[in-house]
Amino acid sequence: MRKSVTKAVSLFLIFAMIISCACGCRLIDSRDLPSSSKGDYSHINSSIADSDLSSAVVSQPPETEDTAQYGNLVSNLKNRGKAAIKDEWIFYASPSGLYKIKGNNLNTKQQLSDQKGISHINVYNNLVYYVCFDNIYKVNTDGTDLQKFINNATSLYIVDDWAYYTDRSNGALRRTPLDRFEPKLIIGQRVSNFYIQHNKIFWGNNIDLNCADLDGSNRKTYENVYSQGLVIYKNRKYTDGSLRKQNLDGSNSQEFVEQGVYDITIQNDWMYFTYNENNDGFYYLYKMKTDGTCLTKLNDIYTDNVSVVGDWIFYQQAVRTSSTAGKTLDEFYKIKIDGSENQRIY
Repeated sequence: MRKSVTKAVSLFLIFAMIISCACGCRLIDSRDLPSSSKGDYSHINSSIADSDLSSAVVSQPPETEDTAQYGNLVSNLKNRGKAAIKDEWIFYASPSGLYKIKGNNLNTKQQLSDQKGISHINVYNNLVYYVCFDNIYKVNTDGTDLQKFINNATSLYIVDDWAYYTDRSNGALRRTPLDRFEPKLIIGQRVSNFYIQHNKIFWGNNIDLNCADLDGSNRKTYENVYSQGLVIYKNRKYTDGSLRKQNLDGSNSQEFVEQGVYDITIQNDWMYFTYNENNDGFYYLYKMKTDGTCLTKLNDIYTDNVSVVGDWIFYQQAVRTSSTAGKTLDEFYKIKIDGSENQRIY
């Protein structure tokens, strides 16, 4: 009798696995996401699990973790970094300034700055760094001692006690220690779409993909490798427009979505992005696993500036002003990564 039961259970499990593989998961409300640890982004840009890249730029051996400390999830910063997390606190920029809230408790909301137009939020040690109208500021996490840190700067990535930023006047990439302002030129040419991962800087001009060590040395160029909306994750590159996954040299290309994808950010093997699925000019929030499965719609609001912070996604509502005039950014929302608890917070 026990053998018959065991055999029946085995046959049932095999059948269930076949059905699961055949059906996949498209446009479902997936609730199997892992919880991320809070306040430490080093684990998110995680181990190089793919060892089959003969042309890989990243020099760490397989299974070596990226141990760098980041001020924000790097792919959030690519999307202008409107939110970041530190311990139990989420720091975010709304149209009225810089705020923090503790977890999901809106009653803990505190304003740290009333500056408008804040982006590229990085929380490192006990300081919040951010870009505001082409200058970089820093403020204590309790809102005290607000200071201008760097003039004439755009884009900001905090990595291991260094601030990496682009010079507004010529687009060059520079860095300075966080404890003093001593800028050093890293890349002298105009840098666009730059991204930091595994002790490498990646940047592109949409035609070629370039990389260098964090001090600008050991440069390498992959010619004719598309780099728009660049995200590097587990030694693979992801690009938007058409959602595509490739080796760093452009080989082994997999196209998941043909067109209409922007604002990609990746956490724990899930991609979150805006997608114009109906080709009607409206971009909504979606998620998909990094293997291309489980495409899931998360909201019905025209979405922009996506940032993933722990178990939450912060985003702005984009309002179309007319059929041809584009969009303006207005209301600010947060939503759980499973698509539940969508809340307007500004």
